[in-house]
Amino acid sequence: MLKIPNSKKQIPKLITIQAMSYIDIFIPLFAGIIFIAFPDILIQKQDATYEKKKSLFKKGGLVLIGVAAIYLLVLLLSSK
Repeated sequence: MLKIPNSKKQIPKLITIQAMSYIDIFIPLFAGIIFIAFPDILIQKQDATYEKKKSLFKKGGLVLIGVAAIYLLVLLLSSK
């Protein structure tokens, strides 16, 4: 006869949520500062759309700095 395992077994958790740390803030902050201060590093100057890409990198840098600010706010409010 075939033995059927107990159906009341607990399913293991596949996703664990870890607390945010300050490194989660510094990664987008550092990338955002690099994108704003030095957008020329990632763009070829011979490209016809150089100025457009440069402004896109600067806007992306601002978005990343905003994400870092939101992470910092969440970290400070959740530590209470």
